Amino acid sequence: MKLCEELVNIERQDPAVEEIEVIVREKRYHIEVLATASMVSRNMNYKTDIDEPLYWVAWSTSIRWWLVG
Repeated sequence: MKLCEELVNIERQDPAVEEIEVIVREKRYHIEVLATASMVSRNMNYKTDIDEPLYWVAWSTSIRWWLVG
């Protein structure tokens, strides 16, 4: 079987965002996690149950936090 994997261009995306506030030692922090796709590829040799190519996404995450009030 010939390997038929190809990179897919990421033309536009909005990062996935999750935010929460936590209290640690009586201080309140706001935590934000951002996830963005850094690379996408598809493999035409493998298909899903509805006969679509199998896609693979590599993610990059970044975490930010700051003291609230």
